Amino acid sequence: MLHKPQLHLRGIMKYISSWNKVIYICSPLIGGTEEMMRLGLYMNDLSLHDMSREMVLSGIKPMHQLEKTLEKEFEKGKALEENMENLALMRQQIEELPYRRMPKAIADRLRLGGKVVETCENFESVTVMVSYMDGFESICSQVGPMEIVSLVNDMFTIFDKLTEKHDVYKVIIWRLVNLQVETSGDAMYMTVSGAPVKNMHHAEAASAMALDMLEAVKKIKNPANKEPMTVSIGMHSGPVAAGLVGKKTPQYCLFGDTVNIALRLRTTALPMRVHISEATKKCLENTDFRMEYRRTVELKGKGKTKTYWLIARK
Repeated sequence: MLHKPQLHLRGIMKYISSWNKVIYICSPLIGGTEEMMRLGLYMNDLSLHDMSREMVLSGIKPMHQLEKTLEKEFEKGKALEENMENLALMRQQIEELPYRRMPKAIADRLRLGGKVVETCENFESVTVMVSYMDGFESICSQVGPMEIVSLVNDMFTIFDKLTEKHDVYKVIIWRLVNLQVETSGDAMYMTVSGAPVKNMHHAEAASAMALDMLEAVKKIKNPANKEPMTVSIGMHSGPVAAGLVGKKTPQYCLFGDTVNIALRLRTTALPMRVHISEATKKCLENTDFRMEYRRTVELKGKGKTKTYWLIARK
């Protein structure tokens, strides 16, 4: 019985999880043209991108030279594999980039061909939550810029994770004051629940987020005195206009009186307290959130207003 000549290969096999495929890189172990004839191979069967052809034509037969050359080719293969994995990671990061600057629902709409102007909508009822690092200006005067950057980064990184947990959106709040547009400061963190995806339970989601923020901030140290950081929070429910602003670096922004009231409630809040309006209090009635009446507070531009503390979740 005749046996078909066997082709000896040396290679590596690797599972690429991002592709869900197995890649196999190999080279034939051939010492010369006579062996090629015996195996029924032709020159065009050999790779154009390594030294296989040159090795055969030059008659290199010593196995140690073949091994050394093949090792170099395998190293190239491993480098190629690493580059492909890095490319897949970079592609994933590029795809996720729009979601870091705007809500996923808005980013998906733009990817399907929607226009920026079409993202602007009116929402009848949302809950806006505004928080601020207490004593931020004093901290800035006592420590260096790198410590300030680290503080803001640490706190906002924790808050960003909480937005994912509670399905609320971080936003840039714009407001008109004396015919000039103002945006948020570096120490202010603002979210909205109920936009761009409408949610009947927007006040509950925002409240859960606010209470978790009070717990999370205790783990962050004030770089000036090494004491735990504190934040003050204001929250109001009502109508807003929302949409993307800007073409080069669009950001999801809120407009409307609801925004102003939330900001005023924050400025009249106390450290580590969640100051809510009567409108938010009504949205939270018959839920598992516990509230208590604070007092009538003078809000700039709004006069005397009944306000409440959000205490805890039952």
